[in-house]
Amino acid sequence: MFIILFSCKEKETPILKHPDLLGFKVTTLADSDEDLFDVIEKKEQQGIIETKYINDILYVSTFRILNACGNYEGNIETSNDTISLQLKLTSEEVCTSESARRVTYLIYNPTSKKRIIIK
Repeated sequence: MFIILFSCKEKETPILKHPDLLGFKVTTLADSDEDLFDVIEKKEQQGIIETKYINDILYVSTFRILNACGNYEGNIETSNDTISLQLKLTSEEVCTSESARRVTYLIYNPTSKKRIIIK
């Protein structure tokens, strides 16, 4: 006698990363009840994006207000001289609180060409 079990849970397909995305990191800087949160929230609203060109690597860092319990994965999309920063919530667990976070991307830029960065 054989017993066959089926799962109803949908299989997650892996996120295909852009080949030029070398690294990605999210760092929590402040929770919503901290004074620093308001400072970072203003920077996020202003759309501040820090970029550094280091040889053939483009370092991009920006501030985001995100779900405090969420886990995120980053990716990029490129079009001509523009790089669009992508951020996807990957955890099923979320909560009602927010946190201010620094989101950092390391991007391969072999021509050291100046790029337009959008989020």
